[in-house]
Amino acid sequence: MCLLVPFILVTSMAFRMRNTAYRNIRFHFRADYLAAYRLFLIPIGLILIITAIVYFLYLKSGFGQQLEEAGNGEFRKEDMLFSIFILVVLPVVPYIDFLRRRFIINQTHYGAARGFFQGTAWSFYKIYLVAFLMAMGLAFVIGILMSVIVAFIGLPGPGDDPSPDALRASFTTFVSFTILFYAIGFFIMGYLMAEIANLTYNNTEIGPLRLQSHLQGRKIGWLLLSNTIAIIFSLGMLIPWSMIRMARYVAESTEFLQDRIESINAMAQADRSAVGEEIGDMFDLDLGL
Repeated sequence: MCLLVPFILVTSMAFRMRNTAYRNIRFHFRADYLAAYRLFLIPIGLILIITAIVYFLYLKSGFGQQLEEAGNGEFRKEDMLFSIFILVVLPVVPYIDFLRRRFIINQTHYGAARGFFQGTAWSFYKIYLVAFLMAMGLAFVIGILMSVIVAFIGLPGPGDDPSPDALRASFTTFVSFTILFYAIGFFIMGYLMAEIANLTYNNTEIGPLRLQSHLQGRKIGWLLLSNTIAIIFSLGMLIPWSMIRMARYVAESTEFLQDRIESINAMAQADRSAVGEEIGDMFDLDLGL
């Protein structure tokens, strides 16, 4: 599946751009499969190599054996492999996102004009870092509040039989704070989506075309939250409605700054098949910006 992602990305974007036009001038996506595979496989290869090296050092250190003995067999050395992989992947996610967006924009043409992305990887890291700190802060506050409430309720200790009221109060507390965590989490996700989109569009140039995006995190967060509630209570029937709401807000918040397109000559393009788009839909991949 991972080996198909670059192919699906390029083919889907080529088809999508081929069917996108502005003022009778079509967009065009340069199908550079080799560059796409370099874009994805090199970071993935480095991640796997670093994970293997760290895991090898972990095994050689004897620390895993000590943890396994201290845990009475409940912890195995192999369990650390996934944790190491996650710790290696997380710092690379903003950079991969930066590479993906830069690749898509730089391979996009409008008429004879080629797209150019001016954003930097550090800008992506700052946005992801703020979102990560907000998520960690939210988890910390929720954890403290739950601990205080549980202590106030007075749950029974080990070996004691909990009363039905205590169990009911514990369950209610857990469910309430879980809902609160995810509700606020939608706004954190909204911040991340809005800032990344603004960074992407505001640093994109395609010939004389300049984009400006002024998406707001709280509005996207509200759309995510309300759309999720609507989808749940409608048993999925309102999924198209929720997609239209989000697309409409993004369109209303994005505009062209400059519009000097008379000097651009439309490119003669070979027709692209719909195979890439269909494959993208089949795997439910979000391959756009």
